Amino acid sequence: MGRGARGPDRGTLWDGHVAVWLVMDKLSKCTTVWTITNHDTTLPAHQTGRSLPAGPAFGRAPAYQFPRKLGFRIVERWQLHRTQVLKSTR
Repeated sequence: MGRGARGPDRGTLWDGHVAVWLVMDKLSKCTTVWTITNHDTTLPAHQTGRSLPAGPAFGRAPAYQFPRKLGFRIVERWQLHRTQVLKSTR
């Protein structure tokens, strides 16, 4: 899809953010989207299902809202130390 400024160039571990609405044309061609976001302590360490809830914080985020409008739904999630990894399909 794309990425923001490289983390090492900015003196950080993570690459910079890319606004999801700027890549909607590319996103519309995908069948699976992987999202890395903040750890959510309200959710289990691992979940699978046909359509999992986004959680209180991620549910409000554009990174969830825009793909949702294209028909993506969260089907698996892993809570890691400081992040969560989400697999969404349509």
